[in-house]
Amino acid sequence: AAALALLRRATVASVVLLLPVALAAQLLFTVLLGIVLKWIIVGRLKVGAHPLWSWPFLRWWLAQRATAPALEVLHHARGSPLANLAWRLLGARVGAGAVVDTVGISEADLVEIGENALIGDGARLCAHRFVPGAIVFGRVQVGAGAVVNPHAAVMADSVVGAGAELGPQSLLASAQTVPPNAYWEGAPARAAERPERAGAHWVVRPPAGLEGSMLLALGALYMLGVATLTLAPAALLLHHLPLVPAAAIALQTLPALHLALCVASQRLLVGHVPPGRRRPTTAQAAACWTADRLLRGPLFGASLALWRGAIVPTYRYLGLRVGHGAALSALQLGCDAHLVEIGAGALVGAGAAALPRLQLRDGSVVWRRIAVRPHAKLCENVLLLGGSTVGEYSTLGALTVAAPHVRFVADSAWVGSPPQLRDSGLERYFDSLLSTAKGEQMTL
Repeated sequence: AAALALLRRATVASVVLLLPVALAAQLLFTVLLGIVLKWIIVGRLKVGAHPLWSWPFLRWWLAQRATAPALEVLHHARGSPLANLAWRLLGARVGAGAVVDTVGISEADLVEIGENALIGDGARLCAHRFVPGAIVFGRVQVGAGAVVNPHAAVMADSVVGAGAELGPQSLLASAQTVPPNAYWEGAPARAAERPERAGAHWVVRPPAGLEGSMLLALGALYMLGVATLTLAPAALLLHHLPLVPAAAIALQTLPALHLALCVASQRLLVGHVPPGRRRPTTAQAAACWTADRLLRGPLFGASLALWRGAIVPTYRYLGLRVGHGAALSALQLGCDAHLVEIGAGALVGAGAAALPRLQLRDGSVVWRRIAVRPHAKLCENVLLLGGSTVGEYSTLGALTVAAPHVRFVADSAWVGSPPQLRDSGLERYFDSLLSTAKGEQMTL
């Protein structure tokens, strides 16, 4: 009430000028408060087991809830030196040059990330597990130069050795160890041959060095500007109208405004990037980093959830080619959405993500197209990697990886990481022809 009264006494000019300062202060306060509350509530977690609903368990549970708002803010700083600083303040040991492009670290005290290690978007480092009647805390170690690819998970008491790599959407179960310089993939993970050339991975490094850090700071200021422009109409409405009608109008207009600003930002910062291999400049890498944080941030996802009818138009404005009758449920896209094609009548479940970019050892990036053919069905949390094509009428089960080296033939069903063929309509078709030739009767 006091803040609302102060807002209405202020002039319009002061509201517009002070809004970005107030918003920046609020975001910084949220992060610092989460860090302080974590240390007050639980202190430094230690390895061990505790009964469910015991006092140590309750303290852990409360600390998880207390730090959740801070992690929402850190979504927009993923992969930057600022995010590494925040994780260190939360208790994690993060080596120099490491890239932590995720907020999925649940017990930072028990996590160690080596120098120049890469943690991909959506990856999880989970230092706890549940056993009957208890919660068990264990360490998670990611060695120097190791890579945990996007949407992979490393569980308690597990180790990713120095220079090793864990494939996309893989699960390193408790007490598993990836040997140094090895490649593991799958759920549960096991040794495998690298599907890409050595040194290539799906974690795109943000720009480094002094120039890179300065450009990332400018990107953070740009995102603050987008948030300010999103909230400015609401502040002006509260300045002139009573609370209830102002809030009602703001809830209807703010999501559409934020979606429009994000689409405009993608076109301004990145534009249309053709497929192929190139080495982006520091400025181009920072622009891609900024656009990715806007389009994969929680505010963009919340805006799409509130305006579900705007999902397909928004993706089309981003350059995604969506066929007639396709149904999408908040597909996670970055600044290269124009490289993704969803065919007519295709269905894409919630949590699905597309990653058209492959990072090479020499710093260059390969942009590849992703195609989902007409009437294909992608279940929840499917991961589409650059260069993959899902055939017509094919089905990919939940948590399946659409890898570029796998040929997803038409009318087939796949599941898992790495993907395994479970059913094929073509096989049934040819089997029926063979049976008919032998004079047998078969029901398709």
